[in-house]
Amino acid sequence: MDKEYSVEDIKAPLRNYLDEEFMFRHPDVTLHEQLDLIREGIIDSLGIVRLTHFLEERFDLVLDPSEIVAANFQTLSAIHHLVATKLRARSV
Repeated sequence: MDKEYSVEDIKAPLRNYLDEEFMFRHPDVTLHEQLDLIREGIIDSLGIVRLTHFLEERFDLVLDPSEIVAANFQTLSAIHHLVATKLRARSV
């Protein structure tokens, strides 16, 4: 049986990863739910690849190539939604 993940079980490691890997380059920007990570230049296509790898490793997921699109990585909220959806589908 798969582990049940709370919102914070997903968001806390995600926030930490974003802070450690991307946000330090943008000290004047505060990470929040709706911050447009792509428009603000915090993540780019390589960042999406790195973030995909992190999510797959951390949450034992496999993202389909069709899911690796900018819209799913645009905000913290969008990334959380992607992960939560994958985790729910796995537990069904």
